[in-house]
Amino acid sequence: TYFEEATEHVATIEAALLSLEEQAGDREVLDAIFRAAHSVKGGSGIFGLTAIGEFTHALESVLDRLREGELSCTRDLVDLLLQANDVLRGLLASARTGVAEPGERDAVLTCLGQVLAG
Repeated sequence: TYFEEATEHVATIEAALLSLEEQAGDREVLDAIFRAAHSVKGGSGIFGLTAIGEFTHALESVLDRLREGELSCTRDLVDLLLQANDVLRGLLASARTGVAEPGERDAVLTCLGQVLAG
């Protein structure tokens, strides 16, 4: 059930991020993305899926700064968030089926960290 719900949340995140391209900084859209990421992170903790939890925590931190107006909603940032969502999808697939984790996980995590560091 967790994986089915998480997959729905990832789809919600993707659709909302794509709408951000037209509605940059829309608080309702940002809140929806944050809630979906938070749900994925929360469930990962319950089931001991550490890689998903750690990655989603970094994603959530960037989203929170966007919601608070501490970051600008630029095209580059939306692109990074879309990449992060793709990695999250891959991490879920890895945890569910045992396939290898996405190779770009560390690079995207580094980029999220750089955004947070300014």
